[in-house]
Amino acid sequence: MKKTYPDFFIVGAPRSGTTSLNEYLDQLSSIFMCKKECGYFSKFSNGRVESYDEYASLFSTASNHQLIGESTAIYLRDPETPKKIYDANPNAKIIIMLRDPIERAFSHYLMYIKNGYEKISFSKKLEKYLQTETNDNFHNYIIMPSYYFNSVSEYISIFGKDKIKIIIYEEFAKNTEKSVSEILDFLNLDIELPTNLSKKYNDFSHPLGKSQNFVISNKLSKTLGRRLLPKSTRVSIKNLLSDKKSKPELSHNDISNLSDLFDKDVKDIQKLISKKLQWKNFPETF
Repeated sequence: MKKTYPDFFIVGAPRSGTTSLNEYLDQLSSIFMCKKECGYFSKFSNGRVESYDEYASLFSTASNHQLIGESTAIYLRDPETPKKIYDANPNAKIIIMLRDPIERAFSHYLMYIKNGYEKISFSKKLEKYLQTETNDNFHNYIIMPSYYFNSVSEYISIFGKDKIKIIIYEEFAKNTEKSVSEILDFLNLDIELPTNLSKKYNDFSHPLGKSQNFVISNKLSKTLGRRLLPKSTRVSIKNLLSDKKSKPELSHNDISNLSDLFDKDVKDIQKLISKKLQWKNFPETF
């Protein structure tokens, strides 16, 4: 009997290892991962799959013995998504990946630079935001996804703690094998670990120049690339056009300002999940 919805969901947070986890699980024959970031359960997802028929087609080739997984990082932040997923499959399991909120916000902004969408420094963007506090893209996509407490609370309230696995990104990065093993146990899969755990996906890189930047950020080239080239070829081209040697760093002033923004939420989420988070920018998590 064909399944009508996925068995588990990786719901975010963005820039917290969801792409790597998706790729690791996709290597396993017992799991069928849908196209990442399809966004069916969130109106905030860019380029989302809107119709159920299109959504169902994403996992129509999964075999009956496979668990079906879906990964869309915006699902954590959208307050309507938990109920939508629950209504579709109340037995679904939820995987939530959390990262030091300061590092997550900065990494998200660096992704915008990598994709050619931003050229202004993070410090200047943050300074302007703190002065105006406008609900622009910086607020919606850089700052807000680093507030975890309300989002995680909603998933726990709807699904219950036994249906939710919370992975801390820093632990995932330090001991990937252990974290993936815990996830497989959570999914009730007694199988061998994937073989690609040493590879990291979606790392930061700078576009090298104007021509490379045009190719990477141009919507037409992206659309044509997705239609005509396999994913492995697209990744290879993007890596060729990118420079991984000059990753910016956060200033002490930026860290201080962001700590003020996120401090209460960090304390609340730590209390909620009863776990010392060990996030380097928040001493109280040690």
